[in-house]
Amino acid sequence: MNYTARHCAAFSLIELLVSLAIIAVLAALSFVSYPLVMEKTRSTACTSNLRQMGAALHAYVADHEQRMPNVIDQNFREILEPYADRGNIFMCPSDPHRKWGDGSSYQWIEGLSGQLFTSLKLGDDEMVLENAHDIPVACDKGSWHRLQVKPSRKNGEEAGFNYLYADGSVGN
Repeated sequence: MNYTARHCAAFSLIELLVSLAIIAVLAALSFVSYPLVMEKTRSTACTSNLRQMGAALHAYVADHEQRMPNVIDQNFREILEPYADRGNIFMCPSDPHRKWGDGSSYQWIEGLSGQLFTSLKLGDDEMVLENAHDIPVACDKGSWHRLQVKPSRKNGEEAGFNYLYADGSVGN
């Protein structure tokens, strides 16, 4: 009787092997999804950086008679940095280079330089964007977010980039 009680309290070899197999399958699934999760995390930090740059841009515009920065004469990071809460918003966490000459992972859309913020226009004779939600102001310098690409793009934007729009919204 004592032998039977001890026998019921232990795991059988098959139960242990099944448990180990389940753990191995779950570990394999998590290793496959890990790069996607990490890229999504970096992309979220990137969009947060762009939102903060948007807030800095709106503060700059408010201080400069509703005019967009003139980035032809000066680096846009140097222009917006005094208006930013923290300095590292100009580096995208997904940027593999992190050694750009201007110290930023983002590029400014130069066609907007010096324009009046209340009447922004971007485009050529065929397509003019006038809605602030449609006008990109800045974007990644490289397509670092390709793991989470959405199939449809608007206004000729390239896949894998995060964009800051004139109204302060961010999209990818």
